[in-house]
Amino acid sequence: MRDDETGSWWQQVTGEAIFGPLKGQKLRPVVHDELTFALWKREKPEGRVLRPDEAVVRAGLYAPANWEERMTKVRVTTSQTPDNTLEPRTLVVGLTINDASMAYPFAALPQAKPDY
Repeated sequence: MRDDETGSWWQQVTGEAIFGPLKGQKLRPVVHDELTFALWKREKPEGRVLRPDEAVVRAGLYAPANWEERMTKVRVTTSQTPDNTLEPRTLVVGLTINDASMAYPFAALPQAKPDY
């Protein structure tokens, strides 16, 4: 992710700036829950969902809903030498065993047949 304020690029998993003026600094973690609306409603039956502010809607100040589409247009940055083995933004699964790390394309996992 890139922040608009400093132009720094952040590794989402570690929260560390990997490029830009804040390179090497880490974000402070924010504890949060991700849950479905149904579960939230069961846990908080008196909870309210707020409507968007009509003035903000009219001014066009809410972020557009097409986040995934917009992110495909954002350049991929890394401190490593580019490797064209995978297309940019390919979903991968990372694995670390005995200090050795490897990334595998998520799409290849259903094809893998582990020997048990």
